[in-house]
Amino acid sequence: MEEKKETESIQTEIREEKSEYTVGSIREIFASKENFVATFKQFIKFGFVGIINTAISMGTYYICVPQGMNIYLASTLGFVLSVINAYLWNAFWVFKGNKEGFKKTIVKFFATYISTYLLHLLLLFLFVDVGGMNQYIAPIINTCITVFINFFLSKFWTFKK
Repeated sequence: MEEKKETESIQTEIREEKSEYTVGSIREIFASKENFVATFKQFIKFGFVGIINTAISMGTYYICVPQGMNIYLASTLGFVLSVINAYLWNAFWVFKGNKEGFKKTIVKFFATYISTYLLHLLLLFLFVDVGGMNQYIAPIINTCITVFINFFLSKFWTFKK
């Protein structure tokens, strides 16, 4: 009886691990409960890493701007520091198991984050310079917009299995 429970436990672990790494499209996320749960767990990990990245990025921004640094330069510095951190955590914890190797994934990762960073700069300009939004609130709104874009690009392109 004990052996049967252990076998079932191992099979469940294998299914969970497999589904986490075989969900290859948005459609597949909703194909089964296991895929959805695995992707949700991955998104939670991604979110945790994102909190750390946000702290690095915004911490850099909020330290540099009051010191007289231009908001775009401060935002860029925060971006670079947080992307380095993000790559390491995402490659080795969130989307682990990718077989493409460092060179290919790092290029895709930076392409993903540079694309969403350009969107971030555009939104920063629109919110602060055009719309008159507070320069300390705008980056928070930008982050809420770009986090989902980064997750799906990372999952389905950068670290695709």
